[in-house]
Amino acid sequence: MAGRWSAAGGWVIEAIVLDDRPCYRVSRRGYLVGDGYCYHLAELERLLRRHGIGLHDLSEDGPPAAPER
Repeated sequence: MAGRWSAAGGWVIEAIVLDDRPCYRVSRRGYLVGDGYCYHLAELERLLRRHGIGLHDLSEDGPPAAPER
């Protein structure tokens, strides 16, 4: 599971694996929003909607940058 999306206002949604379960980590300007983790797309949609954002407002970011050596 990999992916990263962003929206205006500093919103970042990342697809991650937490405790062996895929989920979405939701942050705004570097801080987790609410409990910060959504395990279902419907949860993510509800969380964003409470803040006036729809899934259609998200834009997919490129793959994460490789760490510098």
